[in-house]
Amino acid sequence: MCCPNLPRSGRGAIAVLGLALAWFVGGGPCAPPLFGQAGTAEKAAPEKELPTAESIFADFVEAAGGREAMEALNNVTLKGEFSVQGAKGPMTLSRARPNKLRVVIDLGTLGKVDQGTDGEVAWSVAPMQGARLLEGKEKDVLIRSAYFDDDLHPEKVFKAMKCVGTTDVGGTKCYEVECTHPDGTVERRYFDATTHLLVQSQAKRPSPLGEVSVTTRFSDYRNAGKIKLPFRQEISSLGQSQVLQYSEATTNQELAEGVFVSPVKESKEEEQGGQAEKSS
Repeated sequence: MCCPNLPRSGRGAIAVLGLALAWFVGGGPCAPPLFGQAGTAEKAAPEKELPTAESIFADFVEAAGGREAMEALNNVTLKGEFSVQGAKGPMTLSRARPNKLRVVIDLGTLGKVDQGTDGEVAWSVAPMQGARLLEGKEKDVLIRSAYFDDDLHPEKVFKAMKCVGTTDVGGTKCYEVECTHPDGTVERRYFDATTHLLVQSQAKRPSPLGEVSVTTRFSDYRNAGKIKLPFRQEISSLGQSQVLQYSEATTNQELAEGVFVSPVKESKEEEQGGQAEKSS
């Protein structure tokens, strides 16, 4: 779907929306860490004695509700508002075990974003880029980022983890953890040294515009059942920013049938079925 008649501001918002897809493809709780205010991280000199990356993740799990509460979690649904360059619209993000994810954003006349995976098929529907099944690195990264227990079992996500020092993030002292994926890509996560909650993540993500560097800030932590979730996420890339402000979170609810079924896959199958009927 393209939007040739949109005003310049609308076309600009759609272009930035393409950058938002990089976040959804890369990890976030959409695609960032599930349990995960704006400013630039300022590096501090490494300290002589630093906690291990494993202990930092363990402290984070405890701060976000505890291992028992997280292990009892089967699905999470977040609803709220997505905003980019003055354009706003409702969004719904759903995640479920073991690696299912879907995010839907409705920006009215600008169009709709629908991206997700059922753990095997990955798709993306967006203005200008259209509807497509993801392949290659885009698919691999989205499915990987949809892994539900990445906070509980980071060793299953990363081949190496190391606390490399402390960093000031918007006035908050954070431990900086360097996380290396099996394909060699590096993601950096910043945990509040006092509360142990996740404050920021930085990584390079594949997108329709090529590989881009994405920074996500997590704040406004609130209780959602027995766990804590960040109700605000600010995503920055190429000098542009998007804000996800959630207003509602539900856990372990019965999800609608087909919530993780690819709309792209279905449309292609229907088209093939229709062509078969015409030829018969």
